[in-house]
Amino acid sequence: MTYAIEKLTELLIKQDIKDKQKGQKELISKVGAYKSLIDLLKEIKEYEL
Repeated sequence: MTYAIEKLTELLIKQDIKDKQKGQKELISKVGAYKSLIDLLKEIKEYEL
């Protein structure tokens, strides 16, 4: 589970940096972060099966 948290944090930081560089609104950032979270949860589910 620690790996998952580290991976999610890494994705959120990358998403935040990308959004700041592009000057996008906070809402778009959150949508991207949630999408990353959903993708990560799918990976974890597949890994655990």
